[in-house]
Amino acid sequence: IDSKIDIIFMNIIVIGGTNMTFKEYINKGTVVVHDGKMHADDAFCVAMCNIMRTTQTHEFIKFINIEFAPNHEAAKKFIDDGYLVMDIGLGEFDHHDKDNQRYRDEAKEWPMAAFGRLWEKFGAELIHEYSKCMAEEKIENITVLSDEICEKYSRIFDDEFVKHIDRTDCTGQSSYPNTMSLFISAMNVSVDNRISRFRRVYEIL
Repeated sequence: IDSKIDIIFMNIIVIGGTNMTFKEYINKGTVVVHDGKMHADDAFCVAMCNIMRTTQTHEFIKFINIEFAPNHEAAKKFIDDGYLVMDIGLGEFDHHDKDNQRYRDEAKEWPMAAFGRLWEKFGAELIHEYSKCMAEEKIENITVLSDEICEKYSRIFDDEFVKHIDRTDCTGQSSYPNTMSLFISAMNVSVDNRISRFRRVYEIL
């Protein structure tokens, strides 16, 4: 975390969502994404969850359990049970509902995929919990960051990184600085099963 970065956080907008915190979702022990090919969008969603899990357990790469939903109906059952469901299920953290498309700008050049929606709501919380974890472990003299600073970091990370992952996932357009989408997509040729691929990606991230 670079404490010298000064940024402004976007206002959180929740459409049909819940009031659960990211920590509460992660403490349930299971998250849900779609079955089939892995994309940078859902891979980074899972990476976020694993980072939050690490801050709760203080164990590096403490993997969260992942369920793979084959379709929207199967995913909705997990949503009804209070689990965090991403990139499927037509819920708060899915972008496949044609009636619930969201963009970062009026020109609609920067759409929001699952990663962007998850980061928008929980990015600042994740940064706060991560700084708290590092402070407790006395790593690099880091102190617990204020809510204001966490919100600022969240905005800059969205602008510099998250929105590019989202744009590629929604439109297929890939441009610098986003090279991660192609890299992660290429890992689908691996002989590893899907859960192993997610873990390999997270270890790299």
